[in-house]
Amino acid sequence: MASESPLRSQASRRAVFQACGVVWEYGRSAITGISTRLSGPGAVALAGLSASAIGLVASPVQARALGPEDRGAVAAVAAATIIVPILLSFGAPLELRNRAASEDPAPLVRAARLASFASLVPAAAVTLILWLTFFSGLSHSTKLAAAMAVAASPVAIAVTMRTSVLMARERFGAVFAIRLVAPVSMLAGLLILLVRDAASAFSVILLIPGSQAIALVVALACFRVGIRGPRSAIWPIYRASSGFAGARVGEIALAQLPAMIALPWASSADAGIYSVAATILAMPIAIGTALGAAHHPRIARDVATQGLNARYADAVRQAIALGLIVTILLLAIVPWAVPLVFGPEFASAVGPAALLSVAAMPLTANTALTAFLGARRQGRAMTVSYLAGVAVLASAWLLPVDFRNALTLAGAVAASQLVVCVVMLVAHGDWRGIAPRRQDYRESLVALAGRQ
Repeated sequence: MASESPLRSQASRRAVFQACGVVWEYGRSAITGISTRLSGPGAVALAGLSASAIGLVASPVQARALGPEDRGAVAAVAAATIIVPILLSFGAPLELRNRAASEDPAPLVRAARLASFASLVPAAAVTLILWLTFFSGLSHSTKLAAAMAVAASPVAIAVTMRTSVLMARERFGAVFAIRLVAPVSMLAGLLILLVRDAASAFSVILLIPGSQAIALVVALACFRVGIRGPRSAIWPIYRASSGFAGARVGEIALAQLPAMIALPWASSADAGIYSVAATILAMPIAIGTALGAAHHPRIARDVATQGLNARYADAVRQAIALGLIVTILLLAIVPWAVPLVFGPEFASAVGPAALLSVAAMPLTANTALTAFLGARRQGRAMTVSYLAGVAVLASAWLLPVDFRNALTLAGAVAASQLVVCVVMLVAHGDWRGIAPRRQDYRESLVALAGRQ
């Protein structure tokens, strides 16, 4: 019997390798199929909306798997894993996207790969700082998982850089697959932990870098670039991207600040009401991102053109037109959709959600205009726009109104997004002709379908 054990072991390993090969081939075929069928920029919007829907499903699952204290720790660490990669990438994904629109992408991908490896050092430094400060109040196991998640920021950076190149090359189906695999993996992991009764802050936090690693595998499968070959210089990319770094910090601050305001200052009920109302913001962000993806490569290729070219002016009008369409759509569905989806106990979220629906117009336009200004390398204008929005949201506390309820907080968010939009349109340089024309509404939808 003892002599059969090695054979059995070899047979088991062979079976495992064969199974892994089958799974890999099946996954690669599925990714190829998605990339082929979803060829328009609408795939980017679909990915964003689908990821938000998965997040809505995952939220109660996580609430059931964890207690209030562990859930708060997981939310804080999740925010850190979003912010740290943005800070460490220093705007490089936007510059890579600009260059990949007109250059050979392979040397850029090799440069991005080296930059991701190089970010291991600053990621370790940031992890140490957070370990001694922000994570100091967590339990030892939770703190260890949080440190591992933040130290894995280079994985998230690599995914973002590879996705930026794919968007510039208009590989929208691949972008769909990459952006969707992480939330799907996260939800699957949560369900497994729940079934096995093994959920804890430690295990749930480790799902974050695990899902990012899976997304990286998918990104590598979607766009294969050999290690050998010409590589673009890294420092010129970072030097050119420095103007985008402030914009990305301002953008993420504007996105995270409302939740930071709601949790400590509002009652738990109002914070919950606002979080429900804020879920509708996923729609304008996803659609604005898709419109930006539709026009960005062409605007980037026209960047040498002096002044305002017709393509850029058309894209600006379409962004405003699409924002108006999204706002009208949300105002029509919010009164009945919020109680239907979240239950009658959240009926009081209809007011804040309607107010945020009004903010959908500038938010849709802002998301698209960010891509347009990025293509024109107007990083300073992007930074000033978002910092102006952050300033408005922060200075709203000086007004004689009560910000401890969801409705006034939603109003402050709407005002901040409107300010961002106005400053971006000022950067546009020509107020004449920014009002959408009748054909702009149709052409904005055509652009999402990839038929422009």
